[in-house]
Amino acid sequence: MSFQTYYQNKFQSHLQEFYNSIPNDMRHHHHHPSSYDENKTFTIQVDKLSNHGRGTNIEHLKFLIPEDKIHFSISLFLTILTDQVCYTYFNSIYSRFRSLTNYPKLTGTCMTMCHINAHPTEIFQHIDTELGWNYRDISMIEIKNIFNESKDFMKQEVLSFFKNHLNEIDGETFWKKCEEEFKF
Repeated sequence: MSFQTYYQNKFQSHLQEFYNSIPNDMRHHHHHPSSYDENKTFTIQVDKLSNHGRGTNIEHLKFLIPEDKIHFSISLFLTILTDQVCYTYFNSIYSRFRSLTNYPKLTGTCMTMCHINAHPTEIFQHIDTELGWNYRDISMIEIKNIFNESKDFMKQEVLSFFKNHLNEIDGETFWKKCEEEFKF
């Protein structure tokens, strides 16, 4: 399955299924409540992406087949990265962006790190563990291949979004900021 097909047809339902597997009291952590409504913002603690975090042994992604885990991780990476890029570099429009997207936040793990945003590349480290692959070898090759396939499609998604919803921001400039954060 292509990345575009996954993103357009499965990602939202998989994200919702993932959300539903996380207990309510672990869904809403953040340190800037003035930026958004804390009860409407879903935060993902990085350890929830694998079954080894904090001794819970809960497999929040067990419903995904391995190929979908890779597509899910890339989709989640790009979604969270887009939110972080907007907040960091285009803060003047962030509240409007946030009201249109309500993208999740990626945070560290409780007890102390759940109030700090994590870089979305951490997703791949946790998904790797979940897949049982060595992070630096097989999975990164597979992730890079699918990620490279995803870039043109996601760039067009970003350009279209800004053209249709927040046209005071140049989509090309925004996408370049995203590309600067591609750490692999």
